[in-house]
Amino acid sequence: MCDVCRGDDNKYLIFVCLLCDFMVHRRCIYLPQVIKISRHKHRLSFAFSLSFGEIMACGVCRKIIDEDYGVYTCLKNDCIYVVHTQCATSGLLGAIWDGKELEGELEEDEESIKSSFEEISNGIILHFSHPEHPMRLDEDIKIWHDGEKYCQACIAPLYDGKAYICMECDYVLHEECACLPRVKQLAFHAHSLHLEPSRNQLRTCECCWVQSCGFKYVCYNTDSDDCKVFVLDVRCASISEPHNHHPHRHPLFFNSSRGECSICEKRRTISLTCDECRFFLCFCCATFPYKVRYKNHEHLLTFTYKEVLHGDEYWYDRDRDVYSCDLCEEAIIPPDFSRAKRFYRCEECEVALHIECLLWKDVYTNPGSRVTLYNGKEFNIVENNALTRPICTECGKRCKYRMILIPSPSGDIYCSAGHTSKNVLYSF
Repeated sequence: MCDVCRGDDNKYLIFVCLLCDFMVHRRCIYLPQVIKISRHKHRLSFAFSLSFGEIMACGVCRKIIDEDYGVYTCLKNDCIYVVHTQCATSGLLGAIWDGKELEGELEEDEESIKSSFEEISNGIILHFSHPEHPMRLDEDIKIWHDGEKYCQACIAPLYDGKAYICMECDYVLHEECACLPRVKQLAFHAHSLHLEPSRNQLRTCECCWVQSCGFKYVCYNTDSDDCKVFVLDVRCASISEPHNHHPHRHPLFFNSSRGECSICEKRRTISLTCDECRFFLCFCCATFPYKVRYKNHEHLLTFTYKEVLHGDEYWYDRDRDVYSCDLCEEAIIPPDFSRAKRFYRCEECEVALHIECLLWKDVYTNPGSRVTLYNGKEFNIVENNALTRPICTECGKRCKYRMILIPSPSGDIYCSAGHTSKNVLYSF
């Protein structure tokens, strides 16, 4: 067993001291002295043993660290953080550590303190994404909007709380979205990411694999081919660990091994995991709005799934032995109840809806945007709110989703989630 990493893997050459039986892998001999990993905000220094007089858990795998083996510890005197050498440097290169030795190098200033806006006066700002007009803070957006407008950053409706409203046009940002840092370090990527406005670009998030018109965090590192295309939407970037997912009773932590989501059953490279009950949550399910409004219902609906149900819920159709949607009347959960299915429900009255029925397929597209899709054509995204739903040029059926696509200069109309892959904006 290696006295540095505690590994007993015989794939690696081992050096042995014949005087004291000290053993070390060849790869562990060349471990860097000072590194920076994405899971911690400070630099870490290598130590042959844990000097703290208490039981510590690894900051990556969360397993107890043996004090007699090598570790990386935080350099800051007021910060207690420790991680296994293998967790910091092996197997997750590019996701946690960028492979650079930082001993002797000056530590860069915290770029994340760079503000996204300039405050002109009390409650009035000039945001970097909308420099042409000032924006004013609205203390109660529910009075004026109540879901009728969308935040340009996260593409979520404005229900309540505070928001910055443009004083000259329809540009709107949630207060928290307006304060997003220009540069951010995330736990599952080795490099800093830079915030970019949408600029009418429809891009796919690397975590949830959802396309949206909202703000993105983008990696500017050009040394790696993976980094050249690494894009993360602000919803996924807002998740930190431990993550408290409202319907689940335990905290969730980042998991970089490929796993199947316990709700939607899709396999994702990056997910959130519960250490208590092995519950897996993909970023797509984790970032669905917790509460949304249905236009034909007076209450907000809450995101939920099988794990939090109790068998005697009022939307259970006992005649058909299924949980059914109040809009399409199809089953929400299969009769065998084998897997969790996600949906929205009202906690005050008898309403339950499929996510597809409530949010449609284009939940993160912004009406009024102009985007370029897979076929290279430019499309205008238009809200489908006419009295008569138009007929799709491609499938010949009525466009039933919230948005429609109108190419320019053609007058054709396409479903925002068409039957062929070239026009699909979003897929659950």
